[in-house]
Amino acid sequence: MTSLFCISTDEFALAEVKQVQNEGICLILIELITEAEFIMLLIYRIGGWLMNLPNALTLFRFVLIGIFPYLYFLEGLENNKVWAFAVFILAGITDVLDGFIARRFNLITKWGKLMDPLADKLMLITVLICLFIEEVIPLWAILIIVLKELLMILGAAFLYRNRKIVVQSNIYGKLATFLFYVAVTALIFKLPFANYIFGVAIFSTILALVKYADLNFRKGN
Repeated sequence: MTSLFCISTDEFALAEVKQVQNEGICLILIELITEAEFIMLLIYRIGGWLMNLPNALTLFRFVLIGIFPYLYFLEGLENNKVWAFAVFILAGITDVLDGFIARRFNLITKWGKLMDPLADKLMLITVLICLFIEEVIPLWAILIIVLKELLMILGAAFLYRNRKIVVQSNIYGKLATFLFYVAVTALIFKLPFANYIFGVAIFSTILALVKYADLNFRKGN
């Protein structure tokens, strides 16, 4: 009897240990499933956001901003400035495409409205700084453009925070951007009248700033 009782007790203890182990495994599985569900939800949301093609193109343009100066100053690469120029043009193409696709297929987002012009500004400033380093353009030109872009960024932040207005690109800004693309092309390839074209581009960007302030701050009143 004692032996049987001891066996039964041992079996009962072993069963309890297994039950505890099973419960522990179940808890681990539940935790893993919960974490997996969270990861899947995160992937789904990020994937859904990235499936917005205009936003993906804008993100790609941010990547191009870093590639341009790398190629521009890569002396070991044959025709490095031509390759850098190709990156600059590719950025311009993606700028046109993301705006067209967003409007055509109703994929406009607040993120896109804010990041699209920011990507344009950073690309332009990066290119101009590279040209300044090689003494192609003067310092005062860089300062004017950086000041203008800084004022626009601060103005956009003020309007969004205080008046919930998301500033969008307008025809004046697009025209200034186009003229800068023409001017940069002329400067990189040292075409005739490049400095005059660059001067017109600077004037257009100042005009764009004035129109930007007039249109957006008047809209908030």
